[in-house]
Amino acid sequence: MRVKIEVVGSHVHLTQDDLEKLFGASYKLTQERELAHEIEFISTAKVTLVGLKEALPQIPVWGPSVSVTQIEVALTDSYRLGISAPMRLSGKIQCSGSITLVGPKGSISLKKGLIVPKRHLHINPEMARAWKLRDNQNVNISVDSERGVTFHKVEVRIQEGAKPVVHLDRNEGNAVWVLEMTDEGTVINNET
Repeated sequence: MRVKIEVVGSHVHLTQDDLEKLFGASYKLTQERELAHEIEFISTAKVTLVGLKEALPQIPVWGPSVSVTQIEVALTDSYRLGISAPMRLSGKIQCSGSITLVGPKGSISLKKGLIVPKRHLHINPEMARAWKLRDNQNVNISVDSERGVTFHKVEVRIQEGAKPVVHLDRNEGNAVWVLEMTDEGTVINNET
């Protein structure tokens, strides 16, 4: 059960309405690079995150548009912003941090939406069945890097069409020297 490891930096997921507030009416995201799981992409659009301490410029917007705007940052970026951000799986923004986003055409202030993303495994339903994995299950991932380590509590996200890829945030990737997509890991399912 081998998977690619992809390290992702801080990024933003926007609703179409918020996208248009920041970038203008009828704005459409343009893909810069597809992510390894082939479900989402990094767009050419960038925003500035404005915190209580610092502002973080050039934060990429991921596509496609989503139903609820959220901002995913590494823990060190939340410290730089001066905003407490809870660790959550993408999409779960209850009781999360407030933040202001600035784009070329406007800004929005959100009362919630800032999170530190929980590490997770993207996988399609067919592979999940073959590997005996369930949605929202936690597995361990043994990472084959120069500073190899086993990550615990990696949440399984079953999505139609997803390639099997583990997403780590920049802090986790840097800690174990996973910087490129050449590194792989082994899924350890403790429930089989």
